[in-house]
Amino acid sequence: MTPLPGGCYCGLIKYTITLEDPESQARTSICHCGNCKKFTGGEHGITTKIPKTAFRITQGMEHVKIHEADNGSGVLLHREFCDTCGGPLLEYGANAGDNIYVFYGTLEDHARGQVEPKGEFFCKLRDPWMPSIEAPTCPNVGAFLPSLHAFDYVFLGEDIPSGDVLDNGYPRNVGSVSD
Repeated sequence: MTPLPGGCYCGLIKYTITLEDPESQARTSICHCGNCKKFTGGEHGITTKIPKTAFRITQGMEHVKIHEADNGSGVLLHREFCDTCGGPLLEYGANAGDNIYVFYGTLEDHARGQVEPKGEFFCKLRDPWMPSIEAPTCPNVGAFLPSLHAFDYVFLGEDIPSGDVLDNGYPRNVGSVSD
């Protein structure tokens, strides 16, 4: 088991992610959609997809608040954050199934090195000054990636898997862009 600790900005909330094998059970991706940009206040969002059962808050549960909003495609997205510092912790929605998306920057430094970014979503919306990411290749792509559309996703070191895609060209579990 590999414990990956993290927490909010002010330190009131702490959590642990416990995975048998981070390489096969976690996927960190950068998202360039307008929704992630607006929520994070940055050029992109970056989250690590993990099984819900791997996440446990170890301190400060009373400080966790939830914001719910449409992600721009009619899917209700839940985002959990600290009520004191406002630091985001994780997000999930109906399309996430048994997974949650932990905000990558909330992981402790040594933990982030175990789940480095492996791809990008909504690349056509990447700001022109932002280079694409370069990272190690990721084996077993079929084990944890949904159906993807090549125009909107770059996966490092592997061919992009084919599969059914929504009429708007976005992967089934990613949704569409609100802007």
